[in-house]
Amino acid sequence: VSYVMLSGAINAVGHTRGRRPYDNLAGNSQWLALFTAGEGLHNNHHANPASPKLSVHWWEFDAGWLVIRVMAFFRLLKINRLQAEAGKPREHATGMVR
Repeated sequence: VSYVMLSGAINAVGHTRGRRPYDNLAGNSQWLALFTAGEGLHNNHHANPASPKLSVHWWEFDAGWLVIRVMAFFRLLKINRLQAEAGKPREHATGMVR
């Protein structure tokens, strides 16, 4: 599957369906996150776009963050702790469902 197709799926599904714990127009789709290395956690991304970590809760699978952590362990990159800690979105849940 090409990245272009997955990118389109993220935008199509991520802005129309999914859980919306934070007050923005995107939705989290865990099944899409499994195929897109975490990018399906689109609501989390919109709540904090500068964070390399897309998962917020323990049950959210974010393969991209796992790869980043492994690369940091082998000192192939350095994680900006301010951005990583920013993985906790600034906005709080509003209970809004669209």
